[in-house]
Amino acid sequence: MIPDCLLKKQPLSIYKFSLLGYNNYLTGSKKNTMDKRVHVLYSGQVQGVGFRFTAERIALDLKLTGWVKNLTDGRVEVALEGEEERINVFLKNIRDVMRVHIQKEEVLWEPPSGKFKTFEIRFR
Repeated sequence: MIPDCLLKKQPLSIYKFSLLGYNNYLTGSKKNTMDKRVHVLYSGQVQGVGFRFTAERIALDLKLTGWVKNLTDGRVEVALEGEEERINVFLKNIRDVMRVHIQKEEVLWEPPSGKFKTFEIRFR
């Protein structure tokens, strides 16, 4: 049987959520969710390869807020806020899509600030 989300041609992130059983993503329900913030630094060949635009697309699909930007030392920095499950899917998706470019990933979990309204690419 083909899942409904594939028949409706929804983004892959929704498909992964439905496979993992995160029905609150599909229904918009906020109960039993825990908001978190994660700060991530990516090293490797991560600039000039569409990393920021890929991060933005994944984050917006998952309804996460925050930002991504290039650093002068060649790394890419990401700050995300949202449901912990969605952040974990973001981290997995970015690893899967950009795996040939990422050599190192430094992840720091923090309490959410609630400052972000959307996800954006920040330019130096």
